[in-house]
Amino acid sequence: MTSIIDTVFNTKRLKTLGTAVKVAGLAKTLNGKGDFTIFAPIDRAFSELPKDTLLRLSQDIFLLAKILSVHIVPKKLTYQDLLNICCVQGNVNITLTAIDGSLIYIDLSDGIKIGDSTVLSTAISAKNGIIYEIDRVLIPNYQLV
Repeated sequence: MTSIIDTVFNTKRLKTLGTAVKVAGLAKTLNGKGDFTIFAPIDRAFSELPKDTLLRLSQDIFLLAKILSVHIVPKKLTYQDLLNICCVQGNVNITLTAIDGSLIYIDLSDGIKIGDSTVLSTAISAKNGIIYEIDRVLIPNYQLV
């Protein structure tokens, strides 16, 4: 089994994410001991971003790293783990904390939704965590002001 970053680079729909993670300087983190859960935007998700947002992210590596950090939780969470959190909290809506301290809001009432993004496939396991492919890039409003 390979690390999260190697798995991202070897997953056909995650090539843009792999490049972005490398450019942002997060590859070493995702190649580390872990454990991590990454909500990984597929290539199409990046291509659907507004052109001005893409331009800004390509020109500001710090902002790119902040945006990508919102997608990473510093623990391995299987789907069953997410359901267990729901049971403990007594709610289908849960909150996780990303590696940058941002809050990630997840709705498990019908599959897995993160904000306006949907998990597209079953989890992909890696030796230092787990990857969920999602259909949108998570960009908190405050990140682009």
